[in-house]
Amino acid sequence: MAKSTSRWKSVPVKKKAGAKKAVTKKAPVKKSRGKKAAAKKSPAKKVVKKKAPGKKAPAKKAATKKAIARIAAVTDTSRDVKVIIITNSPLSGLKPEDLTDDMKLVENLSYSPNNIVLLTIDLDKYVNDRDSSKHITSADMKNAKTVGDDIKLVKTKLNET
Repeated sequence: MAKSTSRWKSVPVKKKAGAKKAVTKKAPVKKSRGKKAAAKKSPAKKVVKKKAPGKKAPAKKAATKKAIARIAAVTDTSRDVKVIIITNSPLSGLKPEDLTDDMKLVENLSYSPNNIVLLTIDLDKYVNDRDSSKHITSADMKNAKTVGDDIKLVKTKLNET
């Protein structure tokens, strides 16, 4: 018999004595609900990746916005800039206390050109949150090669020097 897509299915009925043809009547199909019915319809299982114990998930860039907003309320500019530098750094496990002013972004902190662009954007957001008329451009960042240069640049933009 062909499968029917309706909720009714054909059920053959036995011949009665003296009947000429076999008569088929349609009987309602019981619909099952629940997990078992869903499992029968879709045999493909979802593969869930488990993380290895002791490893943390990589930090998301959405945390950068929160960090910048939290930093804007604090007045220690050099620490704030170091936190932004760490947030954009491809290296993990750094603390603001670990950074010195003479550390180079490319050589010591493994910054790529994309990381420098992201750092420029985040420093610009930080400066703009403190003073909406000030901005940091990529031309400003071309001269900033070290952590100290970035701190000095932000302080000069905010007139803190």
